Amino acid sequence: MSHDTIGRKLIISANPQPFDAPVRGTGSVALLCALAMEHGLPRRDVLAGGGIPEAALEDPDAEITGAQELRAIAAVAESLPEDAGLTAGGRYRLASYGIWGFALLSSRTLREAHEVAMRFVDLTYALTRISAQEDEGEVRLFFDDLDVPEHVRRFVLLRDTSAALQLWRETLGRPVVPLRVTLRLPQPADPTGYETAFGVPSLFGTARSMLAFDAALLDQPLPQAAP
Repeated sequence: MSHDTIGRKLIISANPQPFDAPVRGTGSVALLCALAMEHGLPRRDVLAGGGIPEAALEDPDAEITGAQELRAIAAVAESLPEDAGLTAGGRYRLASYGIWGFALLSSRTLREAHEVAMRFVDLTYALTRISAQEDEGEVRLFFDDLDVPEHVRRFVLLRDTSAALQLWRETLGRPVVPLRVTLRLPQPADPTGYETAFGVPSLFGTARSMLAFDAALLDQPLPQAAP
């Protein structure tokens, strides 16, 4: 992992083992349970799929592996709408991530928040491998999903990309629209939900999934900075 916290070039490698690291809390699964219940799926079915005891949702110190969360997603993804991952990702908030989220929120600029976020990305709920690159006036976030089983790939990828966009919006305290969105997914029958979630039309069937932003955003001061 490399970091350049002073210059404008920023290339940060991905979270190394998103499935096996036992460092994630159960907040993400709680959001998944709420979404599933809205579609008539009992919470117990979601938890049973992941081998997660119900008491874990009430325990702030409970930890599960990414593999358990992935199995919980698999238990419900086929019963949800094709673009349900977009809905799920849009519900993540900085507070959902505990101290990681508050570190972003209190950073002086988005650049500082972004570097903290990427340095400790293994503390998030991401199941894709996330990396970033800044050049030519853009900052690009890549979401590589080759490790994600195909039957849950769409849900996971849409959740991780839309959650990342939601966090940028919350950190800056205002609407943010990417310059481009590319998704390593087949073209959906109806892309309306994708454009609504991202604010721009998505390009499907690409080699990598990416959100591209204006790099000038990185040097914006944050409204709740507390160095």
